[in-house]
Parts: sequence; C-alpha cells; structure tokens
Amino acid sequence: QNIFSLPPQTKQLLLWFSQLIIFFAAGFMAIRLIHHYFQSPVSSRILFWWYFISFLILLLCSYEKSLYQSVARHFIMQAQSLWHVVSYVSTESNIGGDFISFQSKIFAPNPPFPSLLMFPFIPLFGDYLNDVIFTISIAAMNGILLFFVLMKLKELSYVTLTKYEIIWLIILFFIGSVHLTISIIGHVWQTAHVVSVTFLILYILSSLENRNISAGFFLSAAILTRPSMAVCALFFLGLYIVKNNDTRWYKKIFSSEVILFSLVLLVGVVTLLAYNYWRFHNWFDFGYQYLSYKNTREIGLFHTQFLSRNLRIMLLDLPLFKSSFPFIQFHALGMSIFLMSPAFLYLFYFKKRSQLLLIAWLTAIVGIMPSLLYAETGWMQFGFRRLMDILPFLFVILALQLPKLSRIFKILVIISIIINLCGVLWLH
Repeated sequence: QNIFSLPPQTKQLLLWFSQLIIFFAAGFMAIRLIHHYFQSPVSSRILFWWYFISFLILLLCSYEKSLYQSVARHFIMQAQSLWHVVSYVSTESNIGGDFISFQSKIFAPNPPFPSLLMFPFIPLFGDYLNDVIFTISIAAMNGILLFFVLMKLKELSYVTLTKYEIIWLIILFFIGSVHLTISIIGHVWQTAHVVSVTFLILYILSSLENRNISAGFFLSAAILTRPSMAVCALFFLGLYIVKNNDTRWYKKIFSSEVILFSLVLLVGVVTLLAYNYWRFHNWFDFGYQYLSYKNTREIGLFHTQFLSRNLRIMLLDLPLFKSSFPFIQFHALGMSIFLMSPAFLYLFYFKKRSQLLLIAWLTAIVGIMPSLLYAETGWMQFGFRRLMDILPFLFVILALQLPKLSRIFKILVIISIIINLCGVLWLH
C-alpha cells in the first residue's frame, strides 16, 4: 500500500516496471508449459531468448503506449467486475466508448476470456493493470507457437520447407503482417484479436496432434474471445475426415474422437451463452445490438449489404496520395492486405495440392466471412485487422503450397516488414 504514497512519476515507473517483469515471467512460463505439453523441438535456452527478443521487439514498437493503460480498457473493467462477482462494469452513464447501457447499468459487450486471463493480476494491480503490456506478453508467444505448428506439419511430411525457410514465414507473421500493429496497442479490440490468434494456433496444433480434448478447449477459448471463431471447427472436422480411412461417412462424423471434441466445445459455447444470460437475461443476447452503429438497428450487425465494402477494403483499398511530403497518407478505414504484406501474393502460387491444403483454404474462407458481413470495418487500423481471424491458416496455406521460398518471396517479406514498421510509426 505504501507505493500509492510515492510521488506520481515514481509510482508510475514502479508500476510499469513491476508489470513488465511479472507479465514477461507469466508469458514465458506459459510458453514453457506449452512447449513441454507438445514436446516441441526447441531447447529451453532458445525458447527463452526467442520469447525475450519477441517481447522486446513489441515493447520497443509500442514505445510510449506501453507506459500507460490503453484508452479502451474494457477488459480491465470486465476483469474487475468478475473479481467482484458482478456482471456490469459501471453504473455511470457517461462512461463513453463501445460500452452499452442495459437496465441502468453499463456493460462491456465483449466476451470474457481475455478478462479471465487478466483475472489473477487484479489483486496485484487492480485499476492500474497495464493492458498494453498484458497484450504484448501474449503476442510475443504467437510467433513461437506458429513455428511449433509449421514444424509439426513438416514432421508429418505435409511441408517440404527447411527449418530456416519456416523461420522466414515466422518473421513475416510476426513483424511483416497485421499482427505487428495489432499487438502493440492494447485496446480491447486488438487484445481480443491477439488472444484469439494465440488460442487458434494452439487449436491447430492440437488438431494436428490428434489431441481432441485440447483442440476443443483451445477453440472454446478462442470462441470465448471472439465468437466468430466457432466456424473454425471446420478445420478439425475436415482433418479428421481426411485422416480416417473408414469409407462410411457416418463412422467418421460420429466417431468417439469427434464426439469428445464436440462435447468440450459445447461446454465452451454454453459457458459463453450463460455469461450472456447473466448479463442480459437472454442466452443469445451478446449485447452488440445495443451499440449505436449506423443502420444496424434496421438490418442487423451482419448483412450481405456490408460484404462488398469490406471485401474492397481487405483486397483493393490503397492509401491516400498527397502532393506534399510525405506524399502518402495511410487510410485508417483499412487497406489491402496485399499492399500491407506483399508476400501474401504467394497465396495464389498454387504449386502443390493436398487435402489438408483444401481444408485450410475452406476454413480460411469460411472463417473470414463473419468479418466480411459485419457492419463495422474495424476502424482505426493499419491494414485490415480482422484478417487476424484467419491469419494462422494463411501461414499454414503458405507452408503447404510453397515447395521452397524463392528469392522474390524473401524480398517481398523484407518489403512487408518495412511497410508494417511504417505502420508502427503511423500509429504513433
């Protein structure tokens, strides 16, 4: 308690440094446990330095943002409400932001899993918890986890790339894609993307290793972060059908493995619905209907009317060109993923074919559809942030269909890194 009697600058520095150490330690402990569970081929020393460098890169890219809480601290307030066993985050009507009012109380509409991850740190830091550092500590794991996935694909003979070529893909993912700018802000929307990607990667890894319970749990965690992740169950089902040699379709669909996966997933879905009921007295009310998005009250949050606009932003939109320096102005509404990460052009390099590649493509296409049909574009963003919903699958696709990485591809990776580092500067 004595820390709160210190001068404000000293108190802020101590809180920042203590959270830096604690969240780094928690993140490294988590990656060590995952490493041990999946028996991944990385030594403990390399694992430490890899996580340390990843954490440091994101911390440096966040610059002054990591010194303070984000301006959209919904998950902190949600974690505090869970600590006090109440469903609402405030009773003040002028709280602002993407909060919603229901029966004279203020709620964060966001699903609760990131708040549950923050929950153990509430007794330590309470209202001073730094959600930017929290997000960085999780995002720093994602490149390592994706490496585990791609090495597993190589072990299963799905991938012909060398280990060093796989590292090129990891670098593209970590600092050459939208993952970089999403990881350093800490806003509620970006934190949800980072957490969902973490558990989506773990879900893919569990599916490849035939760990049915783990796959169900990790996908449930992703759904409890972003409910649209539910459609990614297609990957597990498709992978199981491909691996199962039984020609009778009902034997594949109603096998004990699929039933076990489905039961675990059902527990996660019911948990989310129960959380809805606790807040809004309706199992299927997620709260987003109370947000004041334009036209959504008439046509709903999801509609085909939004498809063409979101597709245009994701695939075609360019920055604004000016006659004065710096001549280019990035568009906060979003920009083409091929402009932000030119290496993604190799997604259309159809050199190899396999059933697993088809499953990955189908999952990616189905997985992005909720975002393409959604009323809002994801403002404010560098690139198209909702690509995070399928980003791990895009790298699975690249690894599966590229027999090797050409010099042109590596040049495009470097260009992608430069562009996304410019995005970091733009965010500041």
